[in-house]
Amino acid sequence: MALANEEELVSFVKDVMGASYEKVAHDGFKRAVAQAKAELHWDFPIVDSFKEYWLVERTKRFITYILLFESAHKFQYKKISLQHRFSHYMQLLTMMDEQFKEALENNPDIFDTGVWPNLTFYLTNGFQYDTDGEDLTYF
Repeated sequence: MALANEEELVSFVKDVMGASYEKVAHDGFKRAVAQAKAELHWDFPIVDSFKEYWLVERTKRFITYILLFESAHKFQYKKISLQHRFSHYMQLLTMMDEQFKEALENNPDIFDTGVWPNLTFYLTNGFQYDTDGEDLTYF
C-alpha cells in the first residue's frame, strides 16, 4: 500500500487506532501528520513500505501524545482509572520512541541521519513525570 496524501494517512491511522481516534479532533490528526513529516523529512507520496510503516508509527506516536495531554489535564488524585490511563500513555510513548530509536540505528541510510543528525535526539518530549503523573519538569 502506498500513501498518496495526508488524507490517506489520517484514514489509515484512524483505522489502526480503533476507538481511541474518536477522542482526537481532525485538526489534531493534521498536526500529528505534520509533526511526523517534519521529524522524518519525508513528503507524499510515500511508496516505500518501510517509510510508510514509520510514517504511520510516528503519526500514531504524536496522536498518543495528544491523548496523554488530555489525560494529564483531567488527572485527579482520587480517580485511579485516570492515573492508569496516564501511565499507559507514558509507557506507549516510551515503547514507540525506543522502537523508533532502534530503527534509526539499524537503518541510517533510509532515515538520512547523516543529513539530519538531530533526528536521533528528537525522541523526548522534554517533560518529566513521577509515578503519580505529577510534572517534575521544572524541579
